Amino acid sequence: MKETIYKFLDEYVGEGANCKLAIPAIGRTWTDHWEVFSNNETLILWFTVKRDMIKVYRSEPLCRKIEGYFGVESTESWKYIRDWFGDRHKIKVLSDLLKLTLKEEYGD
Repeated sequence: MKETIYKFLDEYVGEGANCKLAIPAIGRTWTDHWEVFSNNETLILWFTVKRDMIKVYRSEPLCRKIEGYFGVESTESWKYIRDWFGDRHKIKVLSDLLKLTLKEEYGD
């Protein structure tokens, strides 16, 4: 099943991991809200950064698509997407997501 879902994600989502700052932090109590899109503008995931804490959230539309096509539960669809994304973009730990923000802020 994993290989089938990964192949689907390769074709449907496509390449790229473009990070966009959706909501910048304001003051000390707010967090940056970053969205990660593929080159074809499919939202893959989003995450927030507050000081040294990173929280990752799933793209509900992408998860629902996996759930509908493959008949898996929502938590399982997110695990497939998360693992696929990490494999394709060499994201091993949450802090690796910050590499994507540097690309957005400072270029390649």
